[in-house]
Amino acid sequence: MSIQITIRPLLLALLLAKGFCAQALPSGAVLTAGQAKITQAGNFLGITQTGANAIIQWQSFNLGPAETVQFFQPNAQSIILNQVLGSSPSTILGRITANGQVFLTNPNGILFGPTASVDVGGLIASTLGMQWDPSGEARIRLAGGSSAAVINQGNITLASGGQVSLVAAVVSNKGLVVAQLGQINLIAANGVTIMLPTTAGVFVGPIIFQGALGASIENEGRIQADGGTISLFAQNVQGTTTSAIVNKGALQAQTIENRSGVIRIVGDMQSGFVNITGSLDASAPSQGNGGLIETSAAHVRISDTTLISTATVSGKPGLWLIDPIDLWIGGGDADITVETLRKSLETGDVSVVTHSSGQGRHEGKGDILINEALVWVAKPEFPTTLQLNAVNDIILDYPVTTTNGSLVFNAGQDVNINAAITTTGGGITSFSTRNTNLVNDTGRRLAALTTTDGSMSWIAGQSVTIDGAAMTTTKGSVTLAAGSDGFGKGSVIFSGDKPSLVVTGAGAVNIFNPLSAAQPIDYSKFLTLTEGATLSKFIWVTQAGLTGATGATGATGATGLNGAQGLAGSVGAAGATGLTGLTGLTGATGATGTTGAQGIQGVAGSAGAAGSVGATGAAGNDGVTGSVGAAGATGLTGLTGATGATGAQGIQGAAGSAGAAGSVGATGDAGIDGATGPVGDTGQVGKTGAEGATGIQGEVGAQGLQGVQGMQGTYPQTVTGVERKTGR
Repeated sequence: MSIQITIRPLLLALLLAKGFCAQALPSGAVLTAGQAKITQAGNFLGITQTGANAIIQWQSFNLGPAETVQFFQPNAQSIILNQVLGSSPSTILGRITANGQVFLTNPNGILFGPTASVDVGGLIASTLGMQWDPSGEARIRLAGGSSAAVINQGNITLASGGQVSLVAAVVSNKGLVVAQLGQINLIAANGVTIMLPTTAGVFVGPIIFQGALGASIENEGRIQADGGTISLFAQNVQGTTTSAIVNKGALQAQTIENRSGVIRIVGDMQSGFVNITGSLDASAPSQGNGGLIETSAAHVRISDTTLISTATVSGKPGLWLIDPIDLWIGGGDADITVETLRKSLETGDVSVVTHSSGQGRHEGKGDILINEALVWVAKPEFPTTLQLNAVNDIILDYPVTTTNGSLVFNAGQDVNINAAITTTGGGITSFSTRNTNLVNDTGRRLAALTTTDGSMSWIAGQSVTIDGAAMTTTKGSVTLAAGSDGFGKGSVIFSGDKPSLVVTGAGAVNIFNPLSAAQPIDYSKFLTLTEGATLSKFIWVTQAGLTGATGATGATGATGLNGAQGLAGSVGAAGATGLTGLTGLTGATGATGTTGAQGIQGVAGSAGAAGSVGATGAAGNDGVTGSVGAAGATGLTGLTGATGATGAQGIQGAAGSAGAAGSVGATGDAGIDGATGPVGDTGQVGKTGAEGATGIQGEVGAQGLQGVQGMQGTYPQTVTGVERKTGR
């Protein structure tokens, strides 16, 4: 199925018909706030502002090709708001200059034509009404119901560190927009809060609180914010037509002055579309680390002509994040071609995260499918990783081959590997909440899984099945772990009588089975171990999970005007016991944090050395603690697992209808508890979370649920041929 996404047909013709062809200097001015003087001489209109902020209401605001409007402002932080009250759109064909911030609102639409030149410290152009947020002048609130457009066909240039925002139900750029070390926002919505930059040049992203019917953004021009941030956000009215973001042009946010760039293209996560055919460049061509690129919506489609780069020449490669409902890689109905993915992986990391809360292009389950052979070669000094995180299944039906690259799979249900994987100078790490299936049969063509100078790890909540697949590791280790969910079900299963796993070099084969395995399983006939490779077998032994911390009660929100109800946040995880941290401000009322699952303990170390602590596993069901890995042969004490980080403060609820009480903004989710090791030195107490913002007429946030008690672990048992270990 081929999908073509374009902005409304004849949009420009309709706008021109409504009066975009008009030309004249702005007229009908009335100063309603602040201090400013207006003078005109021929084709020049000068506005001298003497206070920090000023508001001028105009009957019309237009400029012909030979006309100039210049704002003389006290400093770069000065703001002048120009509100158009007449019934015609604004046509800017001439020049606008200013040393400060210029805001222009016109509910009938705004057009910066091909001859337009805007050179200002900061710019907001919107069809929505504007007001200063009551919480402070650093926030600008835009709201309204206009369906008109903001279109740029000219040149908009901001001072270094400046901010430009084009906000309307429909936003289109066919010209040039530049804000070095600054922020560029194209936003399709009917309710937005814009955070103005601080004097230190710190930017916070815009927040959409109301979608627009048929919200859409199209870029066919060039948008450049090196060392800064580019954001294209679109949100439709819930339950109506889809939103659309189309990039046919160039978005560039390269690293300069050791400041990595960020490009965020975020459509509606319920039914929105993001279609990329142009270029996205967050590379570091001279120095520093590569930046971040995000493409998120219910459906994300990347064409084979797209160039996406987070490369670096001296630092760390950047990351491209893809966040749809489903993602099909390669094949006839692909969301992204293997060629586009290959070019991106050769210079930077790629992470896919699916969700299942909206209307996707495919089945909408949250699957990731590889439907065509994928090959990539990264530089040895800049190895890269493809990470697939599926809320449902990961299905690999075609081979993947990489040099200096690694693969990471995380599946909410099953990992199904039906074709060969070959890595050189990289490894394979896989976790599935349910089952992992490595199968070679008449319907699936998994000939071999091969790693050279790298390890492979296959961990499943229930079973790991190796059926007819040849597994080979040279100069690396292999971990096969079943029953990691702590419920005692599943096992590591080899089918047939022939050797399936070959390990060469001083690597280790570690096989874990759940406690339900009453007798040790003899895997020797399935293995070929040479040049010092060893086999160790373990049985999971679980212990009681830790109880989640109770959310602290914050202060009741002060009485304010028309506060809407915000969401109650969960409590961040407590820091480890140690010296008393500094007392933070009182936090907003949060809900009780849920219990983080205990991470999986590392496997036994080689003889004479302490066993390493395994990586923290995914959250187990009902707070179950992950099993403790066996101790190293010498029995030295393992390291203490790190405490999960404190969750971030939630966002304040937006203002609602008169008289409604707004609850306090949500506290971030609890960090995941690290795996428990033997007792070490006393750590420091984590700092108390910062004070949440006071809601307007805020209500106290709801009390969260108590963390679930994990399962009671069992204690050592003696099973012939198997060493059983328990945690503390």
